[in-house]
Amino acid sequence: MPELRCASLNTNGLNIPAKRGQILNFFKRQHIDVLFLQETHFKKTYTPIIKNIFYRNWYNACTPLKREKGVSIVLSNNIDFKKLDCMIDPEGRYILLKGMIDDKIYTFANIYAPNDKQIGFLKNVFKVLDPFLEGSLILGGDFNLTPEPKLDASSGKSRVSSKNLKQFNDILREHLLVDIWRVLHPNTKDFSYYSQLHKSHSRIDFFLILQKDIEYDVKLLSDHAPVILHLKYGQLENRISSWVLNDSLLNRDSNVGHISSQLELFFKENLSGNKCDSLIW
Repeated sequence: MPELRCASLNTNGLNIPAKRGQILNFFKRQHIDVLFLQETHFKKTYTPIIKNIFYRNWYNACTPLKREKGVSIVLSNNIDFKKLDCMIDPEGRYILLKGMIDDKIYTFANIYAPNDKQIGFLKNVFKVLDPFLEGSLILGGDFNLTPEPKLDASSGKSRVSSKNLKQFNDILREHLLVDIWRVLHPNTKDFSYYSQLHKSHSRIDFFLILQKDIEYDVKLLSDHAPVILHLKYGQLENRISSWVLNDSLLNRDSNVGHISSQLELFFKENLSGNKCDSLIW
């Protein structure tokens, strides 16, 4: 598999067969392998039987009673995916899927964050995701927040407080994740959503990953634009390609105490005797 292509889209409802077919055919023409769909509006007691010859493998998180929320991860028939595990939010806000493609393990996480209390929601997702995660993580979805309001919102303002945005960035650092589109386009204004209510554009749909090629595509049958992620085979490493200190670990007293004791032990054992200077350094 020379390339793995992922796409994320808030569909604003997928129960209408014609709309569903148009969206899936669009992504088929884009050669998308993995779809991250939000607001599918599938109900747990009635999930439509989807007979699409290109996208037969559906993993759905549905709401129990109403046709609202809902997220799906959809796999193309072109990839040989061997499922290892799947975790589904009973409220239809997130789905975690783990499996193998060409002997490489991937964890796909698709989320649809609420319009408020996004940080608490993300913290709860990571409590589930951290022990579940294996291999390479691709986390996408509708986050309902703008990471950098001056660039990600046409108004230049965020409906999320600066304190909560700082907590969002702390979560990314702690889990070694980046908003890859922003990394590749550090000074570019581009938007994925237009709010009729607020008459404003914003970028609230994105992928969190380490570093790969991502681009925005045209708007499609929804009030959100799809986000398309291109992964060159062999480029996506497990978690991180080179070691760096996760400085958030230094905020925990237990970690600081352990590191201090290990440093004392290291110098005690290596400063005496004929030790190499480079080892001490």
